[in-house]
Amino acid sequence: MESLVDSYAIWNLNSHSKEELFEEVAKFLEENHLISERQDLFRELNQRENLGSTMIDDLIAAPHAQSNIFAKNVVIFVSLEDAVELWDGSSAAQYFVFCCLREDITLPAAKQISKILKSFIKDEVKKSLYLGDRELIEKIISG
Repeated sequence: MESLVDSYAIWNLNSHSKEELFEEVAKFLEENHLISERQDLFRELNQRENLGSTMIDDLIAAPHAQSNIFAKNVVIFVSLEDAVELWDGSSAAQYFVFCCLREDITLPAAKQISKILKSFIKDEVKKSLYLGDRELIEKIISG
């Protein structure tokens, strides 16, 4: 059975700004044939960021876009070596759950992504995140 949502984790990335992080994620998606043009991703993510903060908790943001630029529905967890200061103009972010959603996302896939995002605001998950528990985080993002 094909997965509803593909999931990936990128650990200890060395990005120092929102732009650098978006570039790394776009490169990853392009290399894995999940988008065809990086600029499309920048446009989609920046449009969403301009609507308001994507912070979901202390040090955790969930940049997301819904568009047919994506070959599949994808969740990418990214941890940075150091936090990006002023991610949304006021808060720092070091952990990211990128949600790349197709326009035709099914309800079951949307529910799976919602469940993944809700997991990241649970205290026990945040503690594991801050301690670098890769196994648990990868289990969470795989649904």
